[in-house]
This record gives sequence, structure tokens and C-alpha cells, in this order.
Amino acid sequence: MKDIEATIHSLLRLAPHARVLRHTPGNIRLQISMTGLGLLNMQEIKSLGDKLEGILSITPRLLSRSVDIEYDPDRLPYDFWESLITAGSNPQEREHVMESIRGILA
Repeated sequence: MKDIEATIHSLLRLAPHARVLRHTPGNIRLQISMTGLGLLNMQEIKSLGDKLEGILSITPRLLSRSVDIEYDPDRLPYDFWESLITAGSNPQEREHVMESIRGILA
């Protein structure tokens, strides 16, 4: 359970510092702010893929401060990503997203 909680907190810490550049079911590209890179480096972001079932690959692009995430849309629904990014700027959404992540990781 400790690993699940650490993954949830990493995702929620990163969320306010990310914005969606492109999103189609199964693939999302996020732009990470400089402050976001200060919180989690690209290697830590990449390692989230090992902890979150349904992520097929994470390709960090340091120069553009972006991350391409290929995922299984049957495992991680399209709306999951949108609500995760929204939760970064909307504390009321955080609990809903946390429960969603717990359900995916359980």
C-alpha cells in the first residue's frame, strides 16, 4: 500500500505543473513546467510507468520539457488523464482522482 500511496502523491504533485499538449485515446503528451521538473526529474516521471498499470511507455523529452505517455485506454480511461490534470488546480477534485488511482492500482 505504501508504494500505491507514493505513486498517487507523485502524480498529484506533478499535476499542477503539467498541461496537456495533445491527447488522443491511448496517447497523451504533457508539457512539464520548470517548477514541475524541480519536483520530479524526468527519470522519476518515467518510473511512474512501472508503478501505474496500464501505462505502456513513457518517453520523456528533456529539451522540450514534455512527456509522451502511451497507455491502454481500457485500463486508464481518457477522462482519467483529464481529471488528473484538473485536480492539480482544483483541490476539490483531488479526492476523486485519488480514489480513481487507488482503484486502478489495486
